Amino acid sequence: MPTFVYPTNRELEEIVQDLIPRLEEGRKLLALMPYTFRDTAQVEWEQEDNYYGLMAVRGINGQPGNVAKVGAKKYVMKPGYYGEFHQVDEDEMTEARELGTLGDTINLDQLIVRRMKHLMVRRFNRMEDTISKFLRLGIFQNYSDSGAAVHTDRFTVTSRTPGTLWSTAATSTPLADLRSWKASGEFGTSSRFGKDSTLLGTTQTINYLLNNTNAGDLGGKRLGGGNSINSVGDLNTVLAGNDLPQLDEYNETADGTNPLIPHGKLIWVGTRPNGQRLGEFIGTRNVNGGDSSNDGIYSKVVDNGDRAVPRQIQVHHGFNGGPAIYFPSAVQSLNVA
Repeated sequence: MPTFVYPTNRELEEIVQDLIPRLEEGRKLLALMPYTFRDTAQVEWEQEDNYYGLMAVRGINGQPGNVAKVGAKKYVMKPGYYGEFHQVDEDEMTEARELGTLGDTINLDQLIVRRMKHLMVRRFNRMEDTISKFLRLGIFQNYSDSGAAVHTDRFTVTSRTPGTLWSTAATSTPLADLRSWKASGEFGTSSRFGKDSTLLGTTQTINYLLNNTNAGDLGGKRLGGGNSINSVGDLNTVLAGNDLPQLDEYNETADGTNPLIPHGKLIWVGTRPNGQRLGEFIGTRNVNGGDSSNDGIYSKVVDNGDRAVPRQIQVHHGFNGGPAIYFPSAVQSLNVA
């Protein structure tokens, strides 16, 4: 009978680590909240309270006052447990033999790796979809195939809707709206929404700004030399001149149809004084990792071999974890169309 050769679980882990940078490249939502592993059973983080107050007058030869330390809030979230597998069945293994031979070695490396790449893409899509929901809505609810919500969490998100939707080119005021929301978002926080911040959305949504014809707003702005605004780069020049965010187009989709950031929505990501991350997607302890390096993710090949008929090989991949947002004040969700 033919011999089937495929990567061992340890070799598969090494292949996965090699594939991660290539499959993660260009994923802007994961760049906002990158994946990190913590060897804990829960998704946990702490957030120090804001600094407020006026320093007391001491007076010459006077004693300084004692200031109470700033408190901190601890957040704990039950992680989500995610995982899927691809199955290589008897028919596929039988047909996989070299043509014109009866018993040559069949190398399944490429087939196993292709299946694993598919599962990895689905993992990254799940993470980005969760991040998008979390930042836009302040809540995510991920459902099992049975329809039960098995992983959910929420935070209070700052949501903005203009008086006139930006899809109304003649009368909408995106420039004035952004100025107003910038001032509101920065008041009483250390988050900043100036030219170093980012507005992330689809090309269709960003085109609403590009197509604005309101002479009292973006439609009346001109570049140096009196040139009109004709590109996203031109728009960013105008916005930077007003100390407003830079537009960043993101059209990634998880299902081939619906963008991860829906049309008409924008995620405004502010900056922090020391460049701190907005948050992270925290991976938690995962016992399915076996004897391989456990980073909250498992990848393995399960072959029933001589234990069952028909023979089946399963390619498994999954992760435990969830999103943690460290600076809620640094994100604004815009509903503009």
